[in-house]
Amino acid sequence: MTFVQSLRTRFSGDGIGLRMLVFGGASFVLLVAAGLAALDMANRAAEAERWIIHTMDVRRGARVLLVQLLDAETGERGFLLTANAKFLEPYDRALTTVPASSAADTSVAVVIATRLRRANLRKR
Repeated sequence: MTFVQSLRTRFSGDGIGLRMLVFGGASFVLLVAAGLAALDMANRAAEAERWIIHTMDVRRGARVLLVQLLDAETGERGFLLTANAKFLEPYDRALTTVPASSAADTSVAVVIATRLRRANLRKR
């Protein structure tokens, strides 16, 4: 007696064995689907976490740029009020650091725009 014949004899009759096989197969398919859904959700969560870290980095850079600009403005005001050249130190320092900071922020903005464009293309 072959394997197929033994299955036919086992599942012919009242149909309980066949139902068990069908329900077992359906349970296995649902288990695999749930596992794949869990993997997909884990990947999405990791991507969201990367975006959160990136956003925090951009905000930190913007805060640094704001502080540099405020220091430059304060130094400029001090110089204009007192005509003392020592007040120009923050201003002179900002002349060298602000262009680098704003260039970094501009490159970050380009990266964000590119990623958003790719994400929108994937959704279509």
